[in-house]
Amino acid sequence: ASFPISESEAGPATGASHIVYDAVSYSGIREANDRSFGRKVVPSYHFDKAKSIVSVGSDFLSNWVSPIEFSRQYGETRKLDGGEMAKHIQFESNLSLTGSNADHRIAIKPSMYGAVLANLYNEVARVLGVETISSPDVSGEISASIKAAANSLIGHESKSLLVVGSNNPSHQILANG
Repeated sequence: ASFPISESEAGPATGASHIVYDAVSYSGIREANDRSFGRKVVPSYHFDKAKSIVSVGSDFLSNWVSPIEFSRQYGETRKLDGGEMAKHIQFESNLSLTGSNADHRIAIKPSMYGAVLANLYNEVARVLGVETISSPDVSGEISASIKAAANSLIGHESKSLLVVGSNNPSHQILANG
């Protein structure tokens, strides 16, 4: 964002402007939410209320959006206090702190994030009777893991959370869907 500096702050006729950059950009999330919901925001995520957590490339326990808050919430939902512990499925390229804590970790290339998300969307859409989208083929363990992730999300309905670490607005829009 660029903010013009008034003449009194910059001195006479310098034409200077103050420019601010995010050290870590979440513009893809904001853009996707603007296109999906009409609000250009980074949402609040409530890991402590989730019974099913699916993450695609998001190291939310270490360095994504609000890791201190998410670590505390994740710890709450992963306690086994006579209730049900949240299930966590992680799709990622490199082993992360979040991936090392997952129940199921599926190693994929970063170039596959879109394919995983599109296929995950289609698996959920089929069960809910919603129109599917065009998606690249995936096979083997990845396909089985996508189906398991979709079943976990559907099985816990409003207590499901899908997060995506990619800053690609298209990936975030698929997650919003």
